[in-house]
Amino acid sequence: MLAILRAPADDNDRLPTVISHLMAISQAYSDNPNFVLWSTYMSMVEILLDFIRTEKDGNWIPHLEAFTAMHGSQYMTHNI
Repeated sequence: MLAILRAPADDNDRLPTVISHLMAISQAYSDNPNFVLWSTYMSMVEILLDFIRTEKDGNWIPHLEAFTAMHGSQYMTHNI
């Protein structure tokens, strides 16, 4: 997987393969509580990194989207 991440920008044809493998792993281990815990943690970290990056870049629409996702208020604010 590291070789794919270090691949040149024009070598993105492997990305769908990696995504399909990750989806297969996610489906295979979806009943494992430890996998669910770490998968949820990684999702929360990804949201936090998006929040920080968009604030730093001054890109406010994605920043607000990350804020909404971070606080779980999508349904309360009708931002579906």
